[in-house]
Amino acid sequence: METQFLDITETAKYLNCHKDTIRRMVNNREITAYRVKSKILLRISDIEQYLESNKITPFSEQIKKINIKR
Repeated sequence: METQFLDITETAKYLNCHKDTIRRMVNNREITAYRVKSKILLRISDIEQYLESNKITPFSEQIKKINIKR
């Protein structure tokens, strides 16, 4: 199975955000990136992992987890 990588521009398009946002995330070590010579690459699986770990759950699901007793 081939690992797929995206550059900064492709990642920004993939996440629908600005290239500077991706660069900031990489510089702040919020997302894993790889340097190949002067090019920064992000693995699609790392991007998906980042998205999953930053998922915002609906309020109704949070309430269910709390299990409020009366």
